[in-house]
Amino acid sequence: MDNEYIFLWVPESLKMCGRVLIKVDGKDFWAFCQALEIDGLGILQKNWFEIQHKAPQTFYPTDTLPVIIQDNHTRKLASMYWGLLPHWAKNDALFYKTKTNRLVFKWKSTPKAHFNMRADTIKSGKKWSDLSNTNRCLIPVSHYIEWQDKDMLPQNQKPLAKKYGVKNQSYFYLAAIWDKITIENIGDFYSTAIITTNPNSLMESLPHHRMPVILANDEAESWLNVQAHLQFQPFDANQMTAEPYLEQETLSNQEPDLFSELE
Repeated sequence: MDNEYIFLWVPESLKMCGRVLIKVDGKDFWAFCQALEIDGLGILQKNWFEIQHKAPQTFYPTDTLPVIIQDNHTRKLASMYWGLLPHWAKNDALFYKTKTNRLVFKWKSTPKAHFNMRADTIKSGKKWSDLSNTNRCLIPVSHYIEWQDKDMLPQNQKPLAKKYGVKNQSYFYLAAIWDKITIENIGDFYSTAIITTNPNSLMESLPHHRMPVILANDEAESWLNVQAHLQFQPFDANQMTAEPYLEQETLSNQEPDLFSELE
C-alpha cells in the first residue's frame, strides 16, 4: 500500500512544531481552558476533563488534540485531528483506520495542508482568510517541541530538538484554525492546524526558521472572539524556557501499518 502521505511518522522537513506536550490532569487543565465540554461534536470526541495524567503527555501529528472553540459566546472544548483537512479539499482525501483503530487520512495527490499553517499563507488567499476569520481556535499546551532546521546546520549533522515553554505558566495557548467535513456513513470530522510565524531570538538560536504563534491570555480572548486581526508577532523570547528534548519512541514504531480503507 502506498502510504507516502499518511503522516504516521514525520519527516524532518515537516517537524515544525512536530510535537506538543499537554498535561491533561482534570482540575488544573479545566481551570486554564475555562471551557465547557462539548457533547457529541464529531466522531473524535472524548471527555478531556475526566482524563487524569500526572505528567504531560506527548501528542503527535494525526493525534486527537483538545481544542478550544467559541460557540454561542461560550468557550467549549472539542476534539480535533491534528492535520487540517479544509472542506474544499474533502474529495482529495482518503480515510483509513490504523491497527489501533485511529482514524487518519492521506491525500490522493500533493497535500493541500499539513499540521502547521504559515501566518502569511492564511492572509494571502481568500479561502484561508475566510477560514481564519470564522474558524478560530486555541490549543492549550504545556510545551511544544521544535527540531533544528536541517538547511541551517553543518552538513551531516543530525538535528536536535528542544522543548519550549512559557515562564511561570503550566499551560499556554497556541493560535490555530479548524474546519469540518462530513464523512458519509461515519459522521462529522473536525481537524485543526497550528499557526506559525517568524522566529524570535530563542528559536533562531536553535536554529529554526519558524515558531508557533503563542498567545497571551488577552490575545487569546481576542483571537477566539474574532475581535481583532492579530499580526502574529513572535512571542517574547525573554518570557520563554528551553531545554533539550530526547524523543523516546516514534509513531512508525507504534503504528507501522494501515489495515482498512473507509468505504
